[in-house]
Amino acid sequence: MLEERAARQVEEVVRRHIRTYSRDFGALRASGLVDLDVLSRGALKDSDSRVRRSCLILLDHLGDERHVPVFAAALRNDPVPRNRRHALHALTCDKCKATQLCVDVSGNVCAALRDPDPKVRALASSLIR
Repeated sequence: MLEERAARQVEEVVRRHIRTYSRDFGALRASGLVDLDVLSRGALKDSDSRVRRSCLILLDHLGDERHVPVFAAALRNDPVPRNRRHALHALTCDKCKATQLCVDVSGNVCAALRDPDPKVRALASSLIR
């Protein structure tokens, strides 16, 4: 029952984001409408790959260093290559965030070099040049 309620919360947050804010992450951050813990769970556990990806996108723009483990877990475990690429992007792109991440992500980038998907490997390769 609790998981079902959490899943509905994730879906509602994602739908609200898409419907109301589109790409205005600053307004979304200021609104206080987003529960980052719900997004973290959705990024890793939702059965719909599009919801997981939307959660990763939102966390990329709204999250901080506390969400690095979420991005790292999605990079290692998400079965969808596009989601793994976004998780890698979220780990390494400071432009998307309100504050820069001050963590060493080199281990995650190196792990991505061994990803089965060539696009994930290519992104990882571009980050170490």
